Amino acid sequence: SSKVPVVCCSIIMRDSDHVTRVVIFLGQDITERKVAEKEKNELGAQLHHSQKWEAIGIMAGGIAHDFNNILTAMLGYTELAMFELPEGSRIKEDLNVVLQSGNRAKDLVNQILAFSRHHPQELIPTEIGPTVKETVKMLRSATPSSIEIHESISPEKMVLKADPTKIHQVMVNLCNNAVQAMDKKGLLEISLSKVKHCHKNKTSDEKSAPKDYAQISVSDNGTGIDEATIINIFNTF
Repeated sequence: SSKVPVVCCSIIMRDSDHVTRVVIFLGQDITERKVAEKEKNELGAQLHHSQKWEAIGIMAGGIAHDFNNILTAMLGYTELAMFELPEGSRIKEDLNVVLQSGNRAKDLVNQILAFSRHHPQELIPTEIGPTVKETVKMLRSATPSSIEIHESISPEKMVLKADPTKIHQVMVNLCNNAVQAMDKKGLLEISLSKVKHCHKNKTSDEKSAPKDYAQISVSDNGTGIDEATIINIFNTF
């Protein structure tokens, strides 16, 4: 049996001696009204969500613009300092890492600006091996020596359409979270390999022909993610 929302009213008819003679009970089906109210509330929630994202975008755009100005000065003076140093200098190598990280930060700032202006994502042909190696090199210099880093990067050339800055960003976030989960001591493993994967057809049980994919894996021997947190890991921010 199904439930139907109704609005009810009752009328009691009495005679002169206040003795109940007739009770009239009326019920009106308000299913359509309830559906309309639900749709109205959902539209209101969507509008509020849209306005909130617009506000976040405006704020992010303003911060990113100011941060971009700071980065320009940092990158400029880093390059000037590198020109003053001889080839093979250890300090020059360190400054080169600073320069690479600064350029990554600049690309990230441009992503935030694109987000605030609703620009479409741009994917370019990217050789994934050097991007992963560069990220691992940067992580080694920024990770405590008590954390052991093992890398297994396939020498096979893998080119895919991607945003290298976002790949770098995801890897840095995963590795930083792993380091924090290990509480200053442990093993961080980073690997890149080519794998074959079949996609299942949505309308049938048939599978597509296997295709080549680049698989990046980050693992640690830390505490792991609790159940309350893991259900939210794909939520924005």
